[in-house]
Amino acid sequence: MIRVSWAALLSSPFNAVNGVKQGGVLSPVLFCIYIDGLLTKLSESGVGCNMGEDFLGALAYADDIVLIAPSPSAIA
Repeated sequence: MIRVSWAALLSSPFNAVNGVKQGGVLSPVLFCIYIDGLLTKLSESGVGCNMGEDFLGALAYADDIVLIAPSPSAIA
């Protein structure tokens, strides 16, 4: 069972039926395999920010991702 916390609100508990366990040995590898294709498609789509020739629409480190857009309406 998991719960989601957002802006000091807490959801009702629900079953997590997919995903990988936090701290699991395979979790980082599976995350990288999954997220690589997603980040590639995002870069190819042209959505987000670019600095010169470099795409900066998403920054990823370990299991954290930050999406970047030139304006609030561009990320919607």
